[in-house]
Amino acid sequence: MTVPVPAHRSGLLALLLQTVRMEFRVEVFRPDPDDPVFTAGRCRVPACRRPLNYGRVGLCPIHQTAWTRAGSPDIEQWAPLQGPGQRNTVSFPACLVEGCNRARGHIGLCARHRGFWAKAGRPDAAAWAAGITYTPSIRGEAPCRFVGCERNADFKAGFCAGHHARWKTAGKPDDLQTYVTCATGRGEPMLDMRGLSQQIRLELGLGLQRRADAGDRRTCLRAIQQAVTWIRESQVASMLDLDDDAWRKQAKGPSGKRGTNSALTFVTDIRYHLEALLAGGAWEREYDRDTWDLRRLGRLPENTPRYLRFTSITQPWLRALAKRWARRMITTKSATGSLVAQVRYLGKFAEFAAGGPDDCTEPERLTRQLLEAWFASMDEEQVHVATRKHRISAVSVFLSTVHRLGWEERLPRTAVIVPGDGPPAPPSKPRFLSEVIMSQCEDDANLTRFPDPQDELVLRIVMACGLRSKDAIRLPFDCVVRDDARAPYLAWVNHKGQGRVAFFPIVDKLVTLIHAQQDRVRARFPAGCELLFPAGPTTPTAANRCPAAPGSSTSTPGWRPSSWSTNSATASTSPRTSSGTPWAPA
Repeated sequence: MTVPVPAHRSGLLALLLQTVRMEFRVEVFRPDPDDPVFTAGRCRVPACRRPLNYGRVGLCPIHQTAWTRAGSPDIEQWAPLQGPGQRNTVSFPACLVEGCNRARGHIGLCARHRGFWAKAGRPDAAAWAAGITYTPSIRGEAPCRFVGCERNADFKAGFCAGHHARWKTAGKPDDLQTYVTCATGRGEPMLDMRGLSQQIRLELGLGLQRRADAGDRRTCLRAIQQAVTWIRESQVASMLDLDDDAWRKQAKGPSGKRGTNSALTFVTDIRYHLEALLAGGAWEREYDRDTWDLRRLGRLPENTPRYLRFTSITQPWLRALAKRWARRMITTKSATGSLVAQVRYLGKFAEFAAGGPDDCTEPERLTRQLLEAWFASMDEEQVHVATRKHRISAVSVFLSTVHRLGWEERLPRTAVIVPGDGPPAPPSKPRFLSEVIMSQCEDDANLTRFPDPQDELVLRIVMACGLRSKDAIRLPFDCVVRDDARAPYLAWVNHKGQGRVAFFPIVDKLVTLIHAQQDRVRARFPAGCELLFPAGPTTPTAANRCPAAPGSSTSTPGWRPSSWSTNSATASTSPRTSSGTPWAPA
């Protein structure tokens, strides 16, 4: 009998076959050794090129074991002296009992002799084994099925104790060649999806593909292997068969012990991608939610909030207009941080309106009188002047947009905010530092107290050129240019000024410090890096993605904005020589 496909995922398999690329349609996913998302680089031993699953030490499992046994010496001196290393996976050590060719366990005895040793009262294992005469089993001995293994089999499956344990961990595959491939690659990045249905494998492949395309965070495959275990235990036909709460319960298991956050996040991400695929896109999936995930919409600049929340707007008609307005602001490339604040201020107004006698449940009840009462309440509560101005400005922009575009005809035309409704701006604070603080910042003895020379250089650039800190930390790698007279300039991008390229003259001392920082970046990223001040290796962001593999055009040290080659149209913002020669990196 054919089991009908649930309506909530009808046609999903066909969409997955159209969407998931071939490199992610595999039973055992092995990333490229230089993949910046699924690997942590290669082993620090020059003769070894194995990829890493975890990059804390920077050594593959073989060399990390050897390094630990050597007493954890200085890696920089130890690594160049090591060879490629061989993994001891073909044969396990034999039992301590002379003549026994079965694989030993943690006490040095095979499973058969451990039983005799336990009946003898558990004496010293080595001394006991030395006094035992080996007697073959009445059933005979058979070699281990693992190709190249010299031990005898311990179990009906035909493997020795060591390879039997690994065979069970691999899911007891029938394909011996696939098992051998997985066993010899233990410790390396991989995701084993054997034994799962085609649809589940495609859904996992969609999650891997989305992570690879985004490239904004590292994903440890060994950590998310636990998600595959949950899928096997739940016996679902699709990840959509359980909601997010049910997957959280599945992650805790019968013991109530929660699994890894990485695996649970990977599962919930896959569910979201599947729902968006069925809905026709991220907007169709996200719009009806009361909390928008801006990362799903591709709108998550660094240092900005991730979520846009409409939960504080209790009136359904007002929430619908707020969502429509927010979508328009997002599609017109408005600043994400400002939009999140404006929606929050709109929620504050909705809370005040809901506290009135009519709760403002209909558009007709949002009147000019209600707005004036809101102004008075903020004044009575002594809300800070700057906060009042921001709240009034947000509601003013929202109401004027609704009136101008005709989104709600029932909204009274008098429900507007006119100039003068807000309080006068307070006197501006001085935009300079006191002489005492400046003298402390300009003292070289104080600057050298920075634990990281990168931080010291950022402060020197900010003081010398007047850059915003955000612009300073996002300086491109080749940020020093020279004119025909060889005078140095700092070339930087004014991100608040719509990405306008600007130049500032600098002294030779600052040029020397910038060159020293470039040398540190080259040592850290031999393949090249776009930024002069890259972020930490474990926290890639949208503005500082993981360095690409050698040969990538987007990660070479020679990268610079095309607008650095100036012309007459940009002469007012970019310096140029009298002959019109474009500027070049120093």
